[in-house]
Parts: sequence; C-alpha cells; structure tokens
Amino acid sequence: MNKPSKGRDGGYGLGANSLISSATIRTNRWWASAGITGPALPNGKVSIRSARSDVTSIEIGPATEKDLSSWARPVGEPPEPSAPESGFQVHPLRVAVFGRHVVRWEFQATDEEHAHQLVEQELIPELAMSLNLLGPDTYRLELRWIGQHVLAGGSTMRGPWHGVVFQLTRPRELPRESVDQLAANMSLLAGNPTLRKVSQLFHAGAHARSLFQDEPAFMASALLQFHLAVEAVVSELGGRATGKGRLAEDHARIVEELQQVLSSDSQLQGSVKAIRRASDALRRVEHAGYRTRLAACSSRLELGEDLHRRLREFYRFRNEYLGHADQLLDEATARRWMNEAHELAWTVTASFARFASTDETIRHAATS
Repeated sequence: MNKPSKGRDGGYGLGANSLISSATIRTNRWWASAGITGPALPNGKVSIRSARSDVTSIEIGPATEKDLSSWARPVGEPPEPSAPESGFQVHPLRVAVFGRHVVRWEFQATDEEHAHQLVEQELIPELAMSLNLLGPDTYRLELRWIGQHVLAGGSTMRGPWHGVVFQLTRPRELPRESVDQLAANMSLLAGNPTLRKVSQLFHAGAHARSLFQDEPAFMASALLQFHLAVEAVVSELGGRATGKGRLAEDHARIVEELQQVLSSDSQLQGSVKAIRRASDALRRVEHAGYRTRLAACSSRLELGEDLHRRLREFYRFRNEYLGHADQLLDEATARRWMNEAHELAWTVTASFARFASTDETIRHAATS
C-alpha cells in the first residue's frame, strides 16, 4: 500500500486519486467514498444493508456538485449538463472511473492504517463482487477519499485525465429489486467462504481485463482468473458429487507403479521412459477427473447441454494456452476467447451463488 503524503491543505493524499483527512479526532468512526461506474445505477441515493458488524452504512447515489467540481474530466469529452455519463480509463496498474455516482461508507476502524486496509482490501472488493453478481456487465470502483469526518470541501488531488476513455455510457436506473438483491449478495458473500473465493477470482479476471487491453501475456492473466473461478465451483460441487478420494487413489497408484519401475530398472533410458509414461498417465487422470466433476457440477447447477459443451471447450483452451501452456497465446486467440471466458465465468459464479443460497449442504458448510 502506498504511504500517505502530506497535502497542501494539511490532509493526506494517496497518489493522485484520493484524500485522507488529518486524523486529529480520536474516534473509531471513519468515512470513505469511491467513484463507481457500471451498467445500472440509482437515480437517487439508496442505502444498502450490510451484513458486517464494522460497517454502519453504505450509500450509493449521485455525486454532489462539490464532488463533481473537484474531479477532473477527461480531455475531449465535454459532458452535457444533465447527462449521467459513466466510463473508465486505464492507467498503469490502476483503473480510474469517471461518472456522476459515488459510494459512501461509514465504518469502524482502529486507526488510519486499519481504515485503508479495510476499505481497499475488503469493503471495495466486497461491494464490487456483490454488484457483479447482478449481471455480466462489470462494475468498477475507484477509491476517492478516506477520513474521520464527511468530506467538507477541498480537492481530491486527482491528476488530469488523458488519452482514451473506455466505454463511456449512460447507466440505466438500478431497480429496487436489484438493490434488495445487492444486499442479499453481500450477506451471502459474508457468510460463504467458497462463494467469496469464486467471486474474488471472477472479480480479479474482470479487473485484469480492464487493466490490460492489448497485451496477450496480460490478457492471459484475465483468462486464467476466469477459468480458476469456474474450476473452484467445479471442485466444490463436482468434488462433492463424485468423491475427491478417487483422484487421490489414482495418483497414488500411478506413483507406486513408477517407484516400482525405478527401483528395478537401473538403466537411465528406461527410467526416463517410465517417468514420461507416468506423467502422461497423471495428465489423463486429471483431465478425466475434471470432465467427470464438470459434468456433475453442470447437472447440479442445471446449466444445460450447450453451456456444458462450452465449458469443456474452455477447459481445453485453458490446458492448451494458460498456466502450463504448450503454446504461446497470440492476441487474436486471446481476443476471440475473452468475451466467452467472461460470460462463462460470470454464469457459473452467479449460478453457484443462487445454488449456495438455497442448498442446505453448502449453507451448513459455510456456517460450520
């Protein structure tokens, strides 16, 4: 985490996009705000019920005129006075959002360091993940300010915008039922570690996709995160359905056979062939096991034949290009798979969230 630097007004800034007020008031009450962009946002201020004991309130709504006047606008994008524009821009290792909406938190923290850690590592990711469960279009948040009193003026110390602004849109109105679902998502994530892990992986993939638009090596990172989200659900539901002990038994059998060959064959060439055969056998077992678990997972989530087929193709792509890749991922292939991977990962994540909210086995495991 970047260390705060003293600002001209006596407050503290983090980089060019947030401001922390001087912590002179001895209290554990803190406030934070973040810019937000996404497909649907409320026309007025709405309160989101939080399942966390350390969060007093969460509000999403239009930014105030004071907020808007202190946030620099993109070059070449003069807004219409009443247009609720929303977009984002990529900076090195950071996504800066642009829009007329903000999120505000009131929460409890022991000190300045704890406040930043809580907001940056928990509150913002949790809200982003809960929002992204509403639909496949990505929500993005950017920290603007943290302090011990509500922002009362002054600049947010943002640097000037430059270059291209991506996906400048006018968000739809967020309906009341989506606000209720958002609160339910946050509660579900808070109480279910497996769903939280899956959502974090999907969120990491969506974030990486925003950061690295044109580099195949970095695009591979986003694609891998999307598949890891799918793998986590397959492991959780497919493993429960098929039994995780079978894979361990197959591994043990192959390794035992290899050890017998190595102990009886003193020739180097024979040992090398045995190792290669064992490696191929382990790979076949892994692939067969994953396909079995994927079939069981697709059945439990009622994903349908077409989606199951596309997930199997995604798995073949992952083995060919990602992680322990045999081939270098080129830009054309990465672009061809990006939308498909995003859609598949979101569908599986959202389906697992619905399943986890009703399945007694999952709910019991999350609370035990």
